[in-house]
Amino acid sequence: MSPSPRLLLVDDEEDNLEYLVRVFHKGYDVTCARSGREALEAVRRERFDVIITDQLMPGMSGAELLQRSLEYCPDAIRIVVTGYPDIETAIASLNEGRAFRFFTKPLDAATLVDQVKRALGEQELERENRRLVDELRVKNDLLKGLLDEKETLIEAKVEMLTHALREELESVRAQLTADGESGALTGAAFAARVDEELARSTRHSLPCAVIAVGLVNLAAYEATNGHARVAELARMVFELLRLGSRRYDVVGRAEADRFLLLLPMCDAAGSESRAGRLREALAKFPFPGTHEVEGFGFRVATSNFPAGGKDPATLIASATRELQTNQA
Repeated sequence: MSPSPRLLLVDDEEDNLEYLVRVFHKGYDVTCARSGREALEAVRRERFDVIITDQLMPGMSGAELLQRSLEYCPDAIRIVVTGYPDIETAIASLNEGRAFRFFTKPLDAATLVDQVKRALGEQELERENRRLVDELRVKNDLLKGLLDEKETLIEAKVEMLTHALREELESVRAQLTADGESGALTGAAFAARVDEELARSTRHSLPCAVIAVGLVNLAAYEATNGHARVAELARMVFELLRLGSRRYDVVGRAEADRFLLLLPMCDAAGSESRAGRLREALAKFPFPGTHEVEGFGFRVATSNFPAGGKDPATLIASATRELQTNQA
């Protein structure tokens, strides 16, 4: 039986802590801290799966706590709660503390619990992906070893084992549906999710939209900053898209310079409003190394079901065409 996920709840107000304890009293191993300093001492001693912290606390803010806790709990899911939301706080939480989500008070208990469960599921998937990658590496090494030992093996046996290992390696690769750099869904996995959502939207006569986000002049950015910085940029764009998303929205990466956002139950007015907020957030976010690259920027375009297309390929292509029109 798997142990209960370990939660660290941090708030300087006793009533808020008691409320969070009531919310998570079932199915979780809960530890409380009443200041950032007390919480930091806790993470130095113990491992936690989730850290939920208030932003405004005496002595140490929630964003600072999350940033300093990275040394001791780098894989913990980090959630910030605040009564005074602002873009600077969101940026600090995401960029410095690697926050998973940013919640404002008063808290919706059901939404908070749902997001924690979702994050724990994604965390487990990431761990499984790492395990599969390690397994893939070992099997690749084994395959290489088998080929190097051809002098001591019968040729037919080598070929048979090589074929079996290659089939197994392909099966392992097929399980990895997340883009390795950003963490977003791959283009194929995203299209599959769009297909599922369009079937549901058609069945229940619901609206649906896709937003395309293009990174303009990414080649020049890579030439100036290097590929490692491109991977960092992709991860930050994914995190920013996820930060502003609803729990049932889906983020994918179709190409190196193009992200996609699936918005279930969202009409044309809603998708245009979301696109406008994304443009503003992407323009304000301090992505590293972008100011030195002439012509670098972001473009955002929308496509709505059913006007923009009634199947995944058409709907996504419609958003892409609109994106290219905006870039022209």
